[in-house]
Amino acid sequence: MRYLNKIIFLNSAHIPYAEVKLDGNVHFIGTQGVGKSTLLRAILFFYNADKLRLGIPKEKKSFDAFYFPYANSYIIYEVMRENGAYCVVAAKSQGRVFFRFIDAPFQQDWFIDEHNVVHSEWGRIREHIGAKIQITAQVTSYEMYRDIIFGNNRKHEMIPYRKFAIVESAKYQNIPRTIQNVFLNSKLDADFIKDTIIRSMSDEDISVDLDFYRSQIKEFEQEYRDVMLWFTKNKNGEVPVRKMAEKVMNAYRDLIYTQKQIGEGRAELNFAEKRALHEIPLVKEEQTKAETERERLLRLMGELQQKYTKERDGLITEIGVINDLLKKIREKRLHYEQMQIEEIIKRVSCEELLVQELEQVRNMKSELTRAYEDVLSKYRLLFEKLEADFRTFENSQQARINVRNAEIAGKQEELMQQLRVKENDNDTGWVEKIANVGSDGTDILVKAMVNIMLINVFKEKASRKFGDFKIHCMMDEIGKLHPNNVKGILDFANCRNILLVNSSPTTYNVEDYRYTYLLSKDGRANTQVVPLLTYNKIEK
Repeated sequence: MRYLNKIIFLNSAHIPYAEVKLDGNVHFIGTQGVGKSTLLRAILFFYNADKLRLGIPKEKKSFDAFYFPYANSYIIYEVMRENGAYCVVAAKSQGRVFFRFIDAPFQQDWFIDEHNVVHSEWGRIREHIGAKIQITAQVTSYEMYRDIIFGNNRKHEMIPYRKFAIVESAKYQNIPRTIQNVFLNSKLDADFIKDTIIRSMSDEDISVDLDFYRSQIKEFEQEYRDVMLWFTKNKNGEVPVRKMAEKVMNAYRDLIYTQKQIGEGRAELNFAEKRALHEIPLVKEEQTKAETERERLLRLMGELQQKYTKERDGLITEIGVINDLLKKIREKRLHYEQMQIEEIIKRVSCEELLVQELEQVRNMKSELTRAYEDVLSKYRLLFEKLEADFRTFENSQQARINVRNAEIAGKQEELMQQLRVKENDNDTGWVEKIANVGSDGTDILVKAMVNIMLINVFKEKASRKFGDFKIHCMMDEIGKLHPNNVKGILDFANCRNILLVNSSPTTYNVEDYRYTYLLSKDGRANTQVVPLLTYNKIEK
C-alpha cells in the first residue's frame, strides 16, 4: 500500500529542522501563531501543488518566500510503496519552487554535513546520495508533478516517473480538490458534489458501474440521516430525539465533564513539563540524562496521583447516580418501543455505553490503584522533595481550569444554539439540504463527512485498477468539534484508509492519534516541533 509516510523541513517556514511522521493520525498542539497551520499547508501542498489554494492570507508572505527563504531551504516528502520508500524534494530555484524525485528513503546526511549545516548546492547533495540511486531532473510544472503523483502517466515522456505514483488515475483532479476543501472548510455546494462524482467517471471506462455509486450514495445517505436526526422537529416545533436523549445526556454529561477535566489537566501538565525541559540549560551529559529520567518519573507519578485522586473521589457518587439512571432507562424502554423509535433509541441511548464506561472506570481504578502504589513506594523520597512545588503548581492549574470551565460552559451554550439548523419545507433531497451548511461546530463535522465520503468515492474508483492506498486530510483547529465528534470523524475516515492530520491548542483524544507533536517558538522565533506521544495502536 502506498502513502505519504513522512515530511521533513530544512530551514523552511522558520523551522530549522523537523521530521513529522504521517503513517497514522497526527495531532499538532500549540498556542496561536506557533506554526500549526504552516505544517498542515505543507502537507496539503504535496497533494494539490497549488500555491493559491493553501489558505494563505493575502497579508502574509507568499508561499515561495515563506517556505523557501534561503538557498538551503527544503521540504522533503517521503512516500512509502510496496518495494521501498522514495523521496520528493521541494526546493526553490530562480524564484520558483520545483520538485525532484529520489528513488530511496530519506537520509539526513544527504542534506546536512558534519557541522550540522544544510547544503545549499545541489551538487553536494547529489554527491552524498551517490550514483547508484536514481534522481530525476527538475520538475518545474506543477501540473506535471500532480500527473506523476496521481499516475496520469500514459504519455511516453512520463514512463520514467511511473514508479513514483501513489495511484494511477487519469481523472485524479477531484482528489486534491476535495482534500483542500476539508482543510479550507469550504462551503458545500450541491452542484459541486454532483459534478465531482460525474467527473470521477473515467472516459476510458466502457460502462459505468452504477451499483458502485449507488452503494456509495446510500452509505452517505445513512450517515447523513444519522446526523440530521438531531435537527428534525415534530409538529410542535420540538426535536424528539434530543428531548428523549436529554435525561440520559444530563446524567452522562457529569461523567464526561470529569473525564474532560482530567484530560485537560493532564495535557496542561505535559505541556508545562515539556516547556520546562526545553528551558533547562544543557550541562554535563550524565547530569542531563539523570535529570531527564527524573522528570519523566515525576510526570508519570504526578499524572497517576492526580488521576487516581480525582476518579476515586468522584466515582463513589457517580456510580450510585448511574445505577439509578440505568433503572429509569429500562422502565422507559417499553414506552419508547410503543412510539416505534427503536432504531433511534439504539443510537441515542447510552445505557450500554454507560455500563461499559462504568466497567472501564472500575478497571481503570484498579489499575491506577496498583500503579499508584508501585510508583508511590518507589519514588516516595523524590515526591516528598517536590511536594511543596507540586502543590503550588496544582493550585495555579486549578485556577486556570476554573477559568477554562467557565469558557467551555459559554461555548457549549453557543454550540447548542448553532445546532438548531432549519430545513426547507419543500426540499427533501439530501444533496440540496447540505447546500445551506455554515462554517463552525456541527457544520464543520457535516462538511468533513461529506468531503471524506467524496474522497472515498474517488479512492474506490482509482483503487480498482491500482490497489488501495492511504491519503491524508488536514483539519485545522479541531478543537471547534466536541471530543466525541473528533473520535467519530477519525473512525469515519480511518475505516476508509483516510488519515487525518489535525491541530488544536491542547490535546484531544490522545489514544486516537498515532503521533502527537508539540509546537513552540524559541528565542529566535523559530518553530520547534517536538514529538510528545507515539500511540502504538494500529490504525483502522
